Amino acid sequence: MVERVDVGMGHYEVAEVPIVLSTRGLGPCIGIVIYDKISRRGYLAHSDGLDLTAVRKVVEIATEGQGKRILRAVVSGGSKVDKIPERYSYQNGNISREDYERALEERDQGNAQLEAVRAELLESLRKREIRVRNRLATMSDRVSSLRLYTTDGRMIVEECWSCWR
Repeated sequence: MVERVDVGMGHYEVAEVPIVLSTRGLGPCIGIVIYDKISRRGYLAHSDGLDLTAVRKVVEIATEGQGKRILRAVVSGGSKVDKIPERYSYQNGNISREDYERALEERDQGNAQLEAVRAELLESLRKREIRVRNRLATMSDRVSSLRLYTTDGRMIVEECWSCWR
């Protein structure tokens, strides 16, 4: 039986055959899976929102040292926030119009920060010559999960429409 290791928000894991690494709940958080075809070692990180500390650490660990590597990566998450929760609706009398406009402004600032973080991550991977198989998700209503099978290098991104609702 293959052991499955779940990686929580703000954490990372490094594993060798026959471990399956997985993480769930990637909305605005960013997740990365890196697989080395030569060593059959897998790396998975789940950012804590816009804090890429765990993601940066796993990229660093995957690329440190000498020796031949063939690294592939899948990056997911980083969904933009398009909607303001109903509880912030000034039309329902829950908050004032000024507070609602402040919430919209904060949402827009957060989305701008998210764009900058995503660009930084993709540039870092490019400089380290890690081939990224897909682009970051940008669908606002989708939450995704990532799975890596160290036995054969399969990297799976699954979208979940109903998570967090």
